[in-house]
This record gives sequence, structure tokens and C-alpha cells, in this order.
Amino acid sequence: MESKDIYSNQTCSYLALRKAVGWIGILLPFVLLSGVLLVFNGKGILGSISLYYYSGMRDVFVGSICSIALFLFFYKGYDKWDNRAATLAGLFAVGIALFPTVEQKPYDWISIVHFLCASSFFLILAGYSMFLFTRKGSDPTRQKLIRNKIYIVCGAIMIACLAAILVFLLFFATGHPESTFVFWAETIALVAFGVSWLTKGGTLYPDKHAAKDKYKEPLMVLDHVAIWTNSLEELKDYYLKYFNATAGEKYINSKKHFESYFLSFKSGARLEIMKMPGIPNNMNDTVKNQHLGIIHLAFGVDTKDEVEVKVKQLESDGYKILSGPGKTGDGYYEFVTLDPDNNRIEVTVKF
Repeated sequence: MESKDIYSNQTCSYLALRKAVGWIGILLPFVLLSGVLLVFNGKGILGSISLYYYSGMRDVFVGSICSIALFLFFYKGYDKWDNRAATLAGLFAVGIALFPTVEQKPYDWISIVHFLCASSFFLILAGYSMFLFTRKGSDPTRQKLIRNKIYIVCGAIMIACLAAILVFLLFFATGHPESTFVFWAETIALVAFGVSWLTKGGTLYPDKHAAKDKYKEPLMVLDHVAIWTNSLEELKDYYLKYFNATAGEKYINSKKHFESYFLSFKSGARLEIMKMPGIPNNMNDTVKNQHLGIIHLAFGVDTKDEVEVKVKQLESDGYKILSGPGKTGDGYYEFVTLDPDNNRIEVTVKF
């Protein structure tokens, strides 16, 4: 078995995209400034980041904004409101690129649209940082609480920068035509945006060891759960491929025609799968109906993104998804699927 399956790689890729968006936000103003000064022999800092549209760095400016917009269009949040907010922010980002500001006053309707798109873009991202990124479960980790403070500070900085730009344009811009105040205020707002998304991408204070620390000294450990099957090898391969299980040596009792594997998981939990002639079939309908007794196995992950990646992997490989992914009333984000023997499987995360 490979040390990292497709699921792990896809999760890392999704987090890497968040980090990439964060770095684009942080580096964009400095790349534009450096490009104009060093490559195109510019003479100084332009009045705003938007004015670099009229410089030799136009393609970098437009390309960077469109890259952020593309990510936001495909961003998957915790619910429909998260997704709608991201899509709306993406539309405003496209508006920033397609409706440039004017190089010289007076302002026309296109530059007004540009200003409204830029303001709306930052307001939505500030709201994301302060209200959506900060959501937490009933027992948040210390790292999560620190991250929430970062999100709130970043959102507040973005709003403060927008307010400062508005005040400057209304009351001071006319008397200071050569001022670079707007450029630096926009730069600070973009850095705050970038730090917020870098934090969300797992760069700052990730919960790498939260689950391990929480269950460090359990009073009682559930050692394993056992399942009878007629498809021993197929069921073993399923849990190895999709849930990172490690199979122990196959046990065979020739006298009883009994065969079994112990499948171990990184958390310490184990699943025993067993096969023997004469075991009656399960008469319960696990697909459409519930019944008394053990009804499902639940696999916990660290992030909502991992739930999303896993459901896509199973779905693309032809496994039935009974419900989800979605939020439950008791604070989980999860989906329900079936293993090859129609045993119900949940993949879940507390948020």
C-alpha cells in the first residue's frame, strides 16, 4: 500500500490552493511595484494598485485577480451561504479586472464600477474572515482559538483600510494628487487578506496533533469491531484503499474453514473481518432502512475538506452515497456511504 493515497494528495492540493491564493494577495503589490521599477524603468510608486493596469505589469495584475476569482468560483464552504459568498466575491474580482479605474481624473462610470467591485470584494472577504472562518465546534482546540483571533484581526484591518481609502478620496485626494496613500492602504488590506487565507490553508497554527492530545490517556479503549463477510479479500482491499487501513497477517483455521484479517488504523482502532461457511446472511436492509443494533462505522477526519475529497473519490469509483455531505444538527459535517458488503460507513468531522 502506498504511504499516501489519492485522497490525501487531493486534500493537500486543496489546502495548497488556499495557501497559493494567500501568497498572491500578499505578494501582488510588491511584484507590481518591483516589476515597474526594475523591468520597465518606472520612476516611482503609482497612486493605487489599480493604476498598474496602465503599466507594463498589466498582465500580472489582471492575471492575479482572475486567479483569485477562479479559486473563489470553485471554493466549497460549509453550506450554501459560504458558497454563495465566495461566488459573489469571485464575480466582484472579475469586475475589478474587467472594469479598470481611470488613469487620470475625472472618474467615469467604468472607474466607479471598478471602485464598487473592489470595495465589495474586500467587504465580503472581511466578512469571510471575521464570521465564517471563525466558526467553531463545542470543544475548539487552542490552535483554533488562536486562528480565530488572526481571522478577526485580518478582517478588521481590511475594513479599516477600506474606510481610510474612502475618507482619503472624499476629503484629501484633491489636495494631494501625488500621494501614494491609497496604494499602501490597498497593500495592507491585501496582506491581511493573504494572511487570513494562509491561516485557513494550514500555514499558521494547524491542528496537527489535536486529536492525539485529546485522547492521550483514555480510561477505556474500544479495541476492535468485527464483521462477517463472504468477500474477505474485496472488503480488506476496500478499507486499505479508502481508509488507510493496514492489514495484519491473514489468520486461517483449516479445521473450521475460518479466515480473518485484523485491519489497523492510525488512531489505534481495529476492524476484524471474518469469513466462514454457514454464517447466515444479514436480513436487514441497510440501504433503505435502519434497524436495532450496530448500524454503521464512522471514520473521523480533521477537516471539512477531507470529507469533501473522500466523498468525491468514493463517488467517482462507483460507490453509492446514501446522504450528504452536509451538516448535522449536532455539529458534524459528514456523509454516509456503503462498503462492498452494504455496511453503512460515515466519514465525519466536528466543526
